[in-house]
Amino acid sequence: MRRTIILVLLVSMFLTVSAAYGSEITGIDRDEISLKAGPTAPGEGLSMVWLEALVYPKIVRSDKVVSLGVRLTAKVDKVIVSFDFNEDKVKLTSDNGIYWSGAYQIPDGISAGLHVARYAIIGDKGEIQRTVEFFVDRPAMPASNDDVSHGEVYAADGWPLTVTSTTSALVEGSSRVLYTGQRVIGLSKVPWYKVVFEDGEVGYISAMKVKEPIGEYFTLGQEAYHSKKFSSAISYFKDVVAIDKRFISGYLWLAKSYEQQGNIEASYRVIKTAIELDDRDMESRVFSNHLAKRYYAIANKDFKGGRFHEAIAAYQKVIDLKPSSITSWVELGKCYGNLGMGNEARASYGEALRNDPDNPTVLALLNVQTSHVALASVPQPAKPIKVVKTMPKTSNKVPALVADDSLIIVKAEKTRKGTSIDSALRSVIALTKSLGTPVAEKGWEIKERGSKFLVRYLCEQGQEVLEAFEWVVDVDTRRVSAYNDNARLLMTRW
Repeated sequence: MRRTIILVLLVSMFLTVSAAYGSEITGIDRDEISLKAGPTAPGEGLSMVWLEALVYPKIVRSDKVVSLGVRLTAKVDKVIVSFDFNEDKVKLTSDNGIYWSGAYQIPDGISAGLHVARYAIIGDKGEIQRTVEFFVDRPAMPASNDDVSHGEVYAADGWPLTVTSTTSALVEGSSRVLYTGQRVIGLSKVPWYKVVFEDGEVGYISAMKVKEPIGEYFTLGQEAYHSKKFSSAISYFKDVVAIDKRFISGYLWLAKSYEQQGNIEASYRVIKTAIELDDRDMESRVFSNHLAKRYYAIANKDFKGGRFHEAIAAYQKVIDLKPSSITSWVELGKCYGNLGMGNEARASYGEALRNDPDNPTVLALLNVQTSHVALASVPQPAKPIKVVKTMPKTSNKVPALVADDSLIIVKAEKTRKGTSIDSALRSVIALTKSLGTPVAEKGWEIKERGSKFLVRYLCEQGQEVLEAFEWVVDVDTRRVSAYNDNARLLMTRW
């Protein structure tokens, strides 16, 4: 018990100090950080209660500058980062041997797609490695409207920033010294601010070293809103969320301003972003429900008027704002049905049933058989597994090296009875086929799952009934864990 309490206190102390260290990335979209975190495993070269390795942003766009960092609970001698696309090695710096940081400019000509940063963390007792993935995107076209989307950086004229202490700025691979009180114009914010200096040169400076006008702009926006100067309010709130892309209140008031101006579409997009950032924020939820009622009235009017395409678009917005609206799912299904789109109608009714499994109206509309047999539990019945994509569109390709490592690790992992997963799978499929059940093998698939990788084996049992055996693997520690019921049954019974 005493050892457990000490470990808890150590981790708690580390997280508190880490929060201070992490102030360099305060105010950015945490979803845009690619992070690998956790304790080391027995047998690794170094022993740590907790460590974190990160790359920001995880989707690299036109600026092509990434921040690199490692946070540890024990001191190490050095941290070196290498990449999959060249032989460059970046040595991170640290004042205390625990918090390490650095920046790297992605060279021109690097192919778009998923890439890997490999951290070598070296101490006097050994070395450990951590692999962090990030995505290089093709240059995006500049925004041409006033809409806000999740993670968007506005093409604004910039906002004034004041240097708070002597620091260095990165300018095309070289450095430039800035002094307390100097003024720069902020263009976009990552852990390193992209700025324009007084002489017009463009460079990067740590976000810790400048004073931002967020509070001032937010107050001015609220004053403009209450004075019914909604265009001015929109301008101020847009600057607020451009500076701090996780400022929920900024998105909320921007959405309110758009609605008051009569731009309900922009209001919908903005409040949707706020909910995606924090679905527990009560004020955003209240406004979201208010906006959902407006869209429902529009959808219902279109539905009654036989304008089913327009009704579908409006019902989908209601569902985006309030996913639990069973009536909207049902009405959406009826719209599809009136347009002869049977599959889409059944899918909408199915979503309604997920929210209310005993709803008699939905059950009558579906009128389908729901009993199937799960592959790994023959002859015990189980519900079919619905296979869905779990990766964002921008990062659905796992680097070949990582994919190969993940698959090798899973195939070789032993079940409780000492059989390799690969052999156990072949036995289960052979047994299933011998019982007369048609099985079409779809093969292996590797997806990203947070900081780890989801490795699944897919089969088709009967017509369009997909079954999956899923494991989560950490390629650094080589740990494998069953992720769904099929995999757990396989691991315990074979």
